[in-house]
Amino acid sequence: MQAHAQSNIFAPSAETIDRSPLSFLRVAAARNRCRARGDLFKACAALSVDPGREAEALAQALFSGFSGQGDMPRLRLYQPAADELSFDERWLLSAIGAAQRGDTDSLTFLLGRRVPKHARRNIAFLLTALGKCLAKQVAQQAA
Repeated sequence: MQAHAQSNIFAPSAETIDRSPLSFLRVAAARNRCRARGDLFKACAALSVDPGREAEALAQALFSGFSGQGDMPRLRLYQPAADELSFDERWLLSAIGAAQRGDTDSLTFLLGRRVPKHARRNIAFLLTALGKCLAKQVAQQAA
């Protein structure tokens, strides 16, 4: 019988997660709480083509999907100035990071643990597009 090496799998710690988009996401989530509720398909269809508002439109569509209606979870995000990360914020940053890296296995796993099957494709699209948009904004600010 062959001995297998046991590997330890840990959740990403606060130090290993890229927190740069966190304040933007927290503000977008707070704005979304003040808006009327809509379904995920309508939110994806209403995305803006204005490059200056692309990230905001994607975040609004994402948070509209996570409205707590039906079997979709409601994400808990802290206030923009909070130092701590909620479980949902860690999940969201990990999912965006996986989408930015093109790590479809990690993204599929993260979506499978939190998102119902019927919404996974739309949420994956929004996370991937938002990750690309945020990376583009960071690159433009660095230049």
